[in-house]
Formats: sequence, C-alpha cells, structure tokens
Amino acid sequence: MRHDRRSVGKMPARYAMRLGAAAVALLIAGCGAMPQGALGPFGSSAPAAAPVAPDTSPSVPTAVHVVALTSDGIAGFFPFDGTTTTLTRADMRREESAIKGTGTVSRFLMPNTATATITRLDRKLVYALDIARAEYTECPLTGCVAPPTQPPPRGQPEQPRSSREPGCTMRVASNTFNVRATSQRKTVNGFDTEQYVVDWNVALEDPDKRRSTLQLTIDFWTTPVSPAIRDAMALEARFARAAAASVDRSAALPPQFVEMMNRYFAQSMSAAERTALFNAVKQMDRVKGQPIVTQMRLFYRGNACGGAADEGASGAGPGGVAGALSSLFGGGSGNASGGAERPLMSFTQEVKSWRVEPARDSQFAPPPQFKRTNPG
Repeated sequence: MRHDRRSVGKMPARYAMRLGAAAVALLIAGCGAMPQGALGPFGSSAPAAAPVAPDTSPSVPTAVHVVALTSDGIAGFFPFDGTTTTLTRADMRREESAIKGTGTVSRFLMPNTATATITRLDRKLVYALDIARAEYTECPLTGCVAPPTQPPPRGQPEQPRSSREPGCTMRVASNTFNVRATSQRKTVNGFDTEQYVVDWNVALEDPDKRRSTLQLTIDFWTTPVSPAIRDAMALEARFARAAAASVDRSAALPPQFVEMMNRYFAQSMSAAERTALFNAVKQMDRVKGQPIVTQMRLFYRGNACGGAADEGASGAGPGGVAGALSSLFGGGSGNASGGAERPLMSFTQEVKSWRVEPARDSQFAPPPQFKRTNPG
C-alpha cells in the first residue's frame, strides 16, 4: 500500500502510531470509504470465524507500541475511539487498528473495524488484512495496481465534496507558531511526562480579499527516552533504515492532521503555499522528549474561497465540512450541541505501552484461514 508524502515531506516514525487506513478514512471521508459487510449496514454479514489451532510459532523480541485513539470527529460528526498496535522487527512490521464509532450515527456505520497491514521487507510484500471478514490482499512493496474507481453502492452516501469555489486560490497572509513548556508534570501509564503547549494561527486570503483563519492548539505530554523506549526505538530505526526511510526524532504533527489539511486545501492552495503553511512546524524541535499524550484541537473560521460557514462557526455551517456531512443525514448526526464553539476537528492519542517484548512469528503473516481477495 503506497502513500504519497511529497506534498508535506517526511513524518516521524513514531507518529506513524499509526492510525492505519480505517482511522484516516473516518476522519477524512466520514462513512464514504468504509468497508462493507460486517463493518456497516450496506453489505452482507461477515463469515463465522473458523476454529484456530494453538499458536506454536517462535516467539521473538519485538518492539511493541500500543496507542489509544479518541476523536470527536469533524465538527462533532463521526466521533470514534480505538487502539493501534505496532509490532516492529528489523525486517518486518505489523500495524493493527481496532476502531469503533462512538456517535449516534458512527456507532452503527462503524461498530468495530479491525484491520492490519503487515510489511515484510524480507519477502518484499505487503499484506492488508480485514480481520472481521477473515480476508486479505497481497501486494509488492511498491503497491498493487489500483482497480478502476467504482461508484458507491446504492444506499451508501458519497464522500462529501469540498464547497470551495472552483479555480479560487488562497495565499498565506500570516503564519505564527508558538511552542512553550509549561513546567507542568504528571505520570501517564507509568511514563513521567512534562507538558508543552503549541499554538498555531494562520490567516488565509483569496483574490477577493476574503479571509479565513486556521487555529491549531496541541498539548503534548512528553517523556525522556527510557532504556525500554530506547530499545524499542532501536528496532524501529533498524526497520526504517532497511525500508530506505529516515527516522526523524523531532516532534511533529500527527500525520492524520497533515493528511486532512492536504486534502482540504488541495484544490484551493498551490503546492508552494501548502509547503509554506507547514514550514512553521520546524519549530516543533523545541518540544523535548517523546510524546506520550497528544491532544489536538483545530478551528477553522471565515469564507476565503467560499470554503467555510459564518464567522466563528469553524466550518460547521452549510458551506463547511460539517455542513456537507450534515446534508447526508438531513441536518445532523445527533452528536452536535449548541453553546461554545466546537473545533472543526479534535483528536487525542495516548501511548499505553512502548517496549521490546516477545511476539509470535505468526503475527507477521496472514492467518491460514484467511482468504486472499486479490489475484496473484
């Protein structure tokens, strides 16, 4: 499964923490890209699980990275929570996500998704597992040829389209990025952490002088590198080197945020402007230690290129992202509430465990009872 990172550059290995396709799809596309069958009401049920023989495969020291995820969704639509578990050795990696919707609508559309991606550098293969359906695909490291795009099945909403005016471009009128240590400390899951606060404010302007403002606030709770984390990072770094990837140790934005911003601004901001927008992130090197908790809130206000709702609505009105989602359900998902301004997106990730421990070889291959669904 190939990912195009050219528009924003490299993301740090530890933040590949790794939401996987399910979480990113939920953040970006709502229900439009969700799996069928057991993962939603639009297809058939998943087959019953067959009995599995006891696992007697060798147990080998492996870097295990477990992260809890929570999001209020986009403007309150499609909230979810879940866990990602990443197992890494020098020449193989397994990234597994278990995500479930927590909102009035999302809990039915995505009651419990369980997916995994296994990268085998030694075999030059990538396996994508749909655990609930006991199915998988097998592709070379360079990726499979994508099948022709099919229209959504009848009864499944299409992915919301951007409301931005065609051909309208924005420029970055101002861009301020501040990072500060608060001297606050607390213990999180056995990690001794200290707090850093990030405040990023961007003003965007279109040719008609209409403006929008983007505000991102992040609370980082970071920990010094302990021997247990150092051992795990060493294995992760060996994998990264073997995969011809670089490992950046500076803190950076969670990749799901960067992906969302790339998609949201792709049609109304040039690649150069998007690059300039994210250049401020270089100040993240002032955040010391490894992030254990990352709490992020994104606000978007204004109407540059016609892409947001009334001032102060964070894109939650009929012209914004939430408006597009709301229109799919006749006015709302049941998660919205009045009162204080709601972020366009909020997201929390918390490291539950990060150390080297034994893991079975079987974790790095599709189970024998799984059915391959692509040709090969």
